[in-house]
Parts: sequence; C-alpha cells; structure tokens
Amino acid sequence: MNGERGVMDADGGSTPGRGIDRRTVLRGSLVAGVIGAIGFPSAASATPSGGATAASTTVRAAGLPAGASRALQIGAFWPPPAALLNATQYDWLRDAYVTVLQNVVGNDLNSAALNHQMLTLAGARGMKVVVADTNSAGLKTNPAFAATIASEYGGDPALFGFYVKDEPLHTEFAAYAAAYRRFLMEAPQYEPLLNLLPMTVYNADYENYLEGWIGAVGASYVKRLAYDRYPWPTTGGIHSDWFENVEIVRHSALRHNLPTGAYLQSVGIPGGLRRPTEIEMRYNAHAYLAYGFGALYWFTWATPENRSEPFTNAIIAPNGTKTDLYAPVQAIGRSLTNLGAVTAAATSQAVYHSGVMATGTVPVPGNSYWRPVNSAANVIVSHFVGDGGRRYVLIVDRTLDAGSKTLQFATEKNLAAVNEVSSTTGLETPAAYNAGTGVVTASFLAGEARLFALPAGFSRDWNLAAGRPVSASTSVEAWSFSKAGVVDGNTATCWSSEGNVLTDHEEWVSVDLGGVHVVNAIRLTPRMDTPGEGFPLDFVVEVSKNGTSWTGVVNRVAVPQPTAAVEYGFGRQPARYVRVRGTKLRPLAIEANHYRLQLSEIEVYHRVVLSPGAGLFSDDFSGDLRKWVNARNCSVSGGTLTVTAAEDIRNANGGLDWTDYAVEATLRVDRARIGLVFRCSDAANFYMWQLGADGALRPHVKIAGAWTLLKTVTGVVPSGDFTVRVDAVGSTFTTRINGTVVDVTTHTAHVRGNIGFRADTAVEGASIDTVSVVEL
Repeated sequence: MNGERGVMDADGGSTPGRGIDRRTVLRGSLVAGVIGAIGFPSAASATPSGGATAASTTVRAAGLPAGASRALQIGAFWPPPAALLNATQYDWLRDAYVTVLQNVVGNDLNSAALNHQMLTLAGARGMKVVVADTNSAGLKTNPAFAATIASEYGGDPALFGFYVKDEPLHTEFAAYAAAYRRFLMEAPQYEPLLNLLPMTVYNADYENYLEGWIGAVGASYVKRLAYDRYPWPTTGGIHSDWFENVEIVRHSALRHNLPTGAYLQSVGIPGGLRRPTEIEMRYNAHAYLAYGFGALYWFTWATPENRSEPFTNAIIAPNGTKTDLYAPVQAIGRSLTNLGAVTAAATSQAVYHSGVMATGTVPVPGNSYWRPVNSAANVIVSHFVGDGGRRYVLIVDRTLDAGSKTLQFATEKNLAAVNEVSSTTGLETPAAYNAGTGVVTASFLAGEARLFALPAGFSRDWNLAAGRPVSASTSVEAWSFSKAGVVDGNTATCWSSEGNVLTDHEEWVSVDLGGVHVVNAIRLTPRMDTPGEGFPLDFVVEVSKNGTSWTGVVNRVAVPQPTAAVEYGFGRQPARYVRVRGTKLRPLAIEANHYRLQLSEIEVYHRVVLSPGAGLFSDDFSGDLRKWVNARNCSVSGGTLTVTAAEDIRNANGGLDWTDYAVEATLRVDRARIGLVFRCSDAANFYMWQLGADGALRPHVKIAGAWTLLKTVTGVVPSGDFTVRVDAVGSTFTTRINGTVVDVTTHTAHVRGNIGFRADTAVEGASIDTVSVVEL
C-alpha cells in the first residue's frame, strides 16, 4: 500500500452515434472476421461448419460481473487486528460511516475462521467485508485459489468482495488479471479488489500503466479502477503531482466508463508522510469526491504494528482506543455519505480549479455557468450530471488555513431555485441565491465541500473551444475570415484555408482547449453565407493531449454538403487539442472549383445525458472501436473496420450482466457467412446465430469451448442489405429478418452476456451498418 516510494468506448449504455445518416454517405461498415475471447484466453475449438443437431442441455451458466454498486463506499484498510476483533471496535467502524472493511494479505486476520468472524461482526452492523486468507497469497501463481476463496465465503450476506493484490507492477498484470477474472467467473456478484500504484513509479508512462491493467483484465470486466497516492509529505504542503495523478485516473475511468476508488491518508510514515490534521483529511476526502470517486478507503484504520516501516497512530491506536483522528473521520464520513449519495450516482462531467493552479489542473472556463466571483479563490468547481439529467455543482475549498471564509459564485439569473444538499442530513434546502444578480453566497471551512443542485430541467453544456487559440495548416486572415473566427460563436465569421489551388489536397485546423479536458462530441458549423461551401467531403477528427501524438475519433467520407451545424459523437477521450483534418476537399463553385477547407464554428463538448431511446447499447460504426473489446488485429478507415487476423470475437464493451434483451443489426453478408453472437460470457460460452450467403440461418451454441449446431433454417437470409433481430427472453430466442419471424429456438445453456460478431477472416466476412441492444 505504501506506493509513495507507480475495439471500443462503450459501456452498456453508450450514446448513439450522432450526425448524418450513414447510408447517405458511405456504407459505415464493420468488416468482420473473428473467433476467440473477450479478455479471456482463446479456447481451442472447431470452427462450426455443420454437425448434428443436439438436444437442449441445461448447464451451469458462466459467471458474469454484475456491475459495481453506485452507492459511495467508505472503506477501512487495515481493519482492527485479531486482538481487537470485537463488537466495540465494529460499532466504532459503523458509527464512523464505514461501509466496507478491507482485509489484506500480511496481517494477523488471514485464517478462514477470522474472516468468517469479521463477516459476522460486520454483517450485524450493516457493513460488508473484502476477505483475504492464506489462499489469497497464492493467487499470483495459481488463479484457481480464487475458486477456493469464492467457495469458502460466497453467499455470506456480509461479503463484499475478494482481495487480489495491492500495488502490482505491470509485469504482474497477466497473473493477477487471471485471478481477477476467475473471481468473476466463480462469484460475479462480488468485487475483486486490486489497488494500483501511484504515478510516482511510472511517471510519463502512468497512463499506459493504467491502460495495461484495464487491457489485461478486459474493460468489460474491471469493476473499479482504484489506486493510492497520499497527499501529505513530511516536507510540508501537498505533493505537487497529487492532482495530476487524480486527473489521469479520472480520465482513464471515464474513457472506459469505470467506477473509481482511492485511499485517504489517515496515518503518517516518518521520513515520508506526515500525520494529517483534521483539515488535511477533510481536504483529501472532499477533493476525491469532486473528481467523481465512488469508493474512498481510510489508510489506515487501525495502526499497523510490527511492520518493516514505522507508522504513527492512525484512527485506532495499537491498544484499541480511539485517537484524536476518530472524531474528524466520523464527521468526514457523515459528509461523504450525504454528498456522495448524489455524486457517486452521477457522472463527473468536468473538474476545474481557480486560484493557485496545481500541475494537471484546468482553470474554470469563462463561459461556464458556475464561476467564482473572485477568480483568486482557491476552490475546486466540479460539475456532475445525474441520471435524470439534473445538474449539480460541488465546490471544495482548497486551503489549509483554519477559520471560515465567505465565497460568491456567479451563475445564471432568474433560475427557479438553487438548492444545497446538506452534508449533515443529505436533504436539499434553499441556497443563498440572488435571482436578480445570479450570485450564490456560501461560507466554507478549510477543505469543506458544498453541493449545489440546479433546477430540474436546467441543462447547459459549455463549449470548451469557445475563444481558445487556433492554429491551421494555412489561413486566410482577411475580410470576415480568420482563425479566431472559428471559435467566436458568430456564424457570420469563418475560417478558411488558403485558396488558388485547383487540385485536391489536405488542410487542417486545430483548437487548443487550454488544458486536458474529457471530450466526446464535436459540433461543426459550415460556412453560412453560401451554406456548406468549403465543408470537406472526407475528414477526420483527431484529439491529442500534447499536440504531437494524435488519436482519431471521427472518420467521415463522402459527406453531403450540410446547410446547418452537424454534431459528431465519439467515445470519451482526454484531450487538450482537437483537430479537424480535411482529407478530401470540396471544390468551391463560387471560386471556380478551387479547393479550400472552410468552417464557421468548431465547438467541443463533454456530453453526458443519453439521447432518448439509447437503449443498452448502439453503434453506427461512424467513429472508432471504443465501443467494443477485442479490437486487435484490425483497423478503422473510412468508416470500415478491417480485421486482419482470425481467432477473435468482437464484443460490445459492457453488458456482461445483460439477460433479456433484443439485439438488432443491419448488415450484408459479403463472404460465406457471419455470426451474430449474444449472451456471451467468455470465449468458450455463447450463442451464435450464423447468417449465410447461401440463405441459411444456422443457430449454434458454444458450451465450455465445444460447438453444437442446433438447427438449419434454409431460405431466410436475403442477399444484399437486411436487418436481423434476435429477442432473447428467458430460454426462448425469436429471430426476425426484415421484420418477419423466421425462427424460434429454445435453449437453456446461457442466461446472460453481451453481444458481438464472429467470422473466420479466411472465408467469412460481412459489412455491418448498425447494431443496437434494447432491454426486454
């Protein structure tokens, strides 16, 4: 724990692709060719090409992660040792709002009997336990120990999850990922707990370290992205990289739609960490809340003894008494519980700082709807969006000075109401809001957090590109044309590349957002005086954190000439720079067919609220592969995914706990056949409805790696484009092609799982325009 000394975006509920109808542009196709696994090792099996039809067989369905809880977790790492395993100690944990106790390898609580005693004591008080016993130490070399542990404790109502590893190196990822997945297979309703290193170990490679763990497990399988970085060094102040580390973890979590967890410093380590004060612990906890973290664990609860490094007294002294930190921890726990009931169930849209700017932080945008009146105020301004679209703003005082201060914040005038969520009761009460001036006034203790709720129906997404610096390949800086004109909010002004070029060529325009933001949408407004002139035929949108390494997020070809703004959505990405690169320009009729790239406005957003009817999942393959897993050995270009190697399965990222749903795809079989996969839990267990160019539908099931052809239905698969829909309800699967029922199959092997496409690239392939999943 003392680390102070380092395919595709969707989640089961992804925003549908925005923008123009793909069919009017280019066949937005997924050229599929795969078999294999979604994060699990591929299982050797024969490619289904026929065989005897088998009777339905009931087997144990493979386990699936059910998704992490959205309630805020308050945890205690290093719980009371064996000598303090009693009712009084557990009463104190409960009274300090602790909800989860983390047992770990290396203490004196690693016998099965003591783990069961912890479960009994915790369960009687409404708390839960992460268990760790002598088998936990062997998980690295033998992931089968996960089955033993799950069998020992699974079913206990107080069980929260299983300890896997604290602070693994990247070289250990494969081993611990195998154990992590085995826990999910054996007991999917529980959370395996693995805590990652801070960025001090990997520095510039830290994001790759995080992505390495996510990739090793499979993004669909990671229940929580947790790490530790303690803020209070013995040298004073706060670690200079602390906020940068928080932000990097937040970015990775949002990219993959993962809940987050972190450790709160409640102990000192002489020579490294100072023992924190009440103000410092309050600051630490509320800052994590502002960054959208949904699980916060006190490090440590009990004071560790007989360790290789010394510790100061933590919340509980070695003799079992409360230290001076207990009362502050209790008060902080109450605040976290009441405010976290909102923030943990919402999406972290944006986090800004004002006053002294720490490394890795982003200043409050001038067009944000919530800004400190005094820009020198040292606060965090954090925006959240709840499931119903309601907007919340969490303010955290970022000072360490004792005493209270009064701050004012500018928001919109004449709002129906601005409420505050009480940190002591969790109830909403009217805030000190002046509707005439649009100013909210509030007082803060050092490190205190206050959560404000905007009226229901209030919805504002601010343009992150507004007024920001612009660079371009070439630029006309005359008349109503300029680089600044593309971010000024005025459609009468415009940016244009240089002209007098009679041959097609490439041009680009880039916006510097001023800091690394999470973004997932770009809105492009064409030239409006001659609508659509200069809008590219083919273009890509790319993002970058440093202006050097670019990632493509939107790829469009043969775009019709638009007469109004067009918005394109993509998977969440951390970005400071956003670039539009025209790869095929449109000749301008008003300029004798000279080639220019011209745009009136570029707007960049982090959208949160899903479009109505989004369902569980959808993709029109207009962006990249972030809505999918196992996207290796393939590439996207011009709206087409080309698979270059066989033995893979393409699966929607998320959805491993989907049970009854309809999966629908619009596609064309290009070569031999394509398999529509559903209720897929791993490489060895799923259903596959094979659609053949010969007109036949061949339902298959794969159980523990063995294929069975269930039947053959001839003459139902048309040539050319068609829509196929499979309704999976219970053990009945109803297949419709172009709206007509063509088959009803009953089978009981698999009860849940996500969707995908399977093909053998050597002989099979298809072009897939759209796919969607809706709950039934």
